[in-house]
Formats: sequence, structure tokens, C-alpha cells
Amino acid sequence: MDSRLPPISLVYHGFGRFRDHINDHSDGPMPAHLPDFEKAVTKFMSAMCAYYYDHEDRGITARECLNEIWKSYLGEQEFDEIKHGIIGPDGSSDGFTIGSANTMEVIVVVKNELGTTDCDGSVELAAYYTQSLESNTSQKSRKRFLFPALGILVVGAHVGFYALSFTKSTRLVALTPLLPAVIERGNEWATPALMRALEASCILRYHISKDTAEFMADRLPHPPQGDLPYINEVPTHPPSETLRFEIKVEAYQGKDFRYENRFIYGAKDKNKDWVVVKFTQKYCLPLHLFCAEKKHAPRVLGYGFVHGGWHVIVMEWIANVDREYYASKYLPRWSKDLKELVDGFHEEGFVHGDLRDANLIVPKKNPEQIMLLDFDWGGEAKSGAVYYPTARLNADLMLGENPKHLEITVTRDNLALDNTLRKMNTEIEMDED
Repeated sequence: MDSRLPPISLVYHGFGRFRDHINDHSDGPMPAHLPDFEKAVTKFMSAMCAYYYDHEDRGITARECLNEIWKSYLGEQEFDEIKHGIIGPDGSSDGFTIGSANTMEVIVVVKNELGTTDCDGSVELAAYYTQSLESNTSQKSRKRFLFPALGILVVGAHVGFYALSFTKSTRLVALTPLLPAVIERGNEWATPALMRALEASCILRYHISKDTAEFMADRLPHPPQGDLPYINEVPTHPPSETLRFEIKVEAYQGKDFRYENRFIYGAKDKNKDWVVVKFTQKYCLPLHLFCAEKKHAPRVLGYGFVHGGWHVIVMEWIANVDREYYASKYLPRWSKDLKELVDGFHEEGFVHGDLRDANLIVPKKNPEQIMLLDFDWGGEAKSGAVYYPTARLNADLMLGENPKHLEITVTRDNLALDNTLRKMNTEIEMDED
């Protein structure tokens, strides 16, 4: 799988809605008959805990239970039963639904028990999905639409949920781990976990069916294609209207240097001007705004949230140059400005958490005005302790600190900044030698 593809919830909103729902903040359709839904889920869990002679018997029961679950949640109008049938000469799935594109929108694979099969069920999900697409869609349509699908893997008394989509090749991503249907007395966490996942699967089914039908009827204005995020609008900042844009390309922080866990893209707004669109699971907007007001960070043009827990930040595009080229001339000013900037936001109660040279850029138009980026880890320390999200930190962020201590402090910020300025000065001295 191409690691440059965006996270699955950024390429299709339905997958983001699934993750929203299992995290308990979804705006999806409510169950048509909630008591019937809960009863159907309980029946499914109990049935999957039973003994079956082979996977076909388990598969028959699983299909019946899943159909009952979806019928109780989606109602008669939105319901399409899972069917069992031959997919091709090499095998058959244990259940599937066919949508308006004549492709599979739900695929179910059943294995009788954990550790008793010679084939990975997730591989089978991907194979059935791929075969369905290649048999029923054109190469042209696969370039225009990602044909999202839901995969369900039942292995004994465990159930897992998968996202399937097509971007040059089949993409399979786990939406959940294998969730147990076994209920331990006095420790019934499995019931709500599996129930929320099954609710989320109903919501995902609804959107897959709706969006695929819209695409086939040529009524989907911006079909998600999978290689870039689908998002094309957020509220302006400050909020007053909608900021629309079209993402064109993956962008890099620095000169062609790519961080795998940073999702930054170049886009064009309605005036065809370039802007930067960043997606992150955590962001300190007030800190960014503070630095931008001091002319030491790009202006924020838009800010919002999308399904899957993502913050979306749209900011001005800053053409930048190699810092080393101007360092000998402007380092004294940069050092003064950065120290004043950092002291300033510390006084306001903020910490940054990543004041390394990788997060500094030099604008091409105003090289004397160094800029700070990457406010993902920042926070308001005055409102409570701010912590790094991981213990796997760059060595430049561990100076003078206990490696097990993950709180972002003023002292830690200052040590990181001093180290950054010292490294920049060393680079100048080496160039002069």
C-alpha cells in the first residue's frame, strides 16, 4: 500500500463517520427501531459464541443475524439483504450486497474459529472486492470514484470491520480490531463496543449506498477519488462565510522533505491562488493566531472539523527559501525575534512543544521575517498540563529532561529553542570554515 495516501477517513466521509460513531460523537441516522436493534445485536453475539461444525453453518447464521440488525436500524426503505453467492471461479464470499454501480457495497467473510484457517480473511475481503470492481466497472469510472465498501470479517466469536476503496489498486484498512462477542459476567465492555461498531456499520452502509447512487446518476459534484482528501470547504477564519478550495497536490514542509505523519496539501481557492491545507488530530489554533498576529506564522484563512476527528487548517501559502542561504545575514535578528515570540506566548500561558529548526521557514519575499510552523502539540498550559502525544521524541526535544517525563513546559520550550539557535549558528561557522 502506498504510504503517501491520506488516512482513510480523509478520502471518504463515510469512513470518518464510522470512526466518529464508535468514538461516540456521530450525527448519523438514528435506529428505526432501537429496542429491536439491541435485541438483534444481542442475538448475533450469542449466536457467534455457539459451536458450529464448519464455517458455512456459522456463515448462514451470521448473515441472518446481520440482516436482522440492519433491518432494525435502517428500516425497510434503506435495507438490502446480504446474499450468499459465487463471486468467481476461485471462490465465494459468505455474503455480500450489490449496489447501484453493480458492485459489492458490503462483503462478509466468515471463518469458523481463530487459528483454524489457512487463509487470512482480510485478504479474501480485498480479493472479492477487487474482482467485483474489475468485472463491473470501467477503468475510467475507477479513476473518477473510489467505490467505497464495507468489509465484515467474522472469525469464531470475533467480528472486525474494514474499509475498502479503490485508488489505482484496492485499499483495505481496518476500522476496528477483532471485537469479541463473548460476554464475561461482570465485565461487559464487549457489548457496547460491538454494538457501537454495528451501529456505525449501518451508518456507513447508508452513506455508501447513497453516494454511489448519486455518482452513478452523475449528481455527485465532487466524487471522492482516494489519492487526495475529499474536503473542499471549511468556515473562514474568523467565521463569516464558507472558504472553498480544491486540493491539488501533497505539500512538503521544507525542501522536498516528507514527514509520513503530517498531512499537508497544496490547494487553490476560488481566485486560483495557492493555499495550504493541513489535517491533524490535534491543533492549538490560539497559539497559531498569536504567532500570525506577530507576523511570525502564516495567516489562518479557514478552520473547521471533518468526520474522523480531523482539524482542518487552511493558511496562506508562503514561498520559502533555504534558511542556510540567509542565516549569516539574518541570524541575529531571527534569534531576537524568536526569543521575543516564545517569551510572548509563554507569558500568555501557551507552550509550543516542538521548537526545532524543522519547524522554521524563511519567506522568500521577506527573508528577515522568520516564521514558526506546526502548532499540533501546542496548548494552553495555564488551563492545565500539556503533554506530548508520544514518548518517541526527537533527541532535540529531550535536552535536560527525564525521557519519561512527557509534559510540555516553558523550560522544555526554551531548551529546544536554545538548541535550535545554537545549531543554526554552528552551521554558519562551518560554512565560513
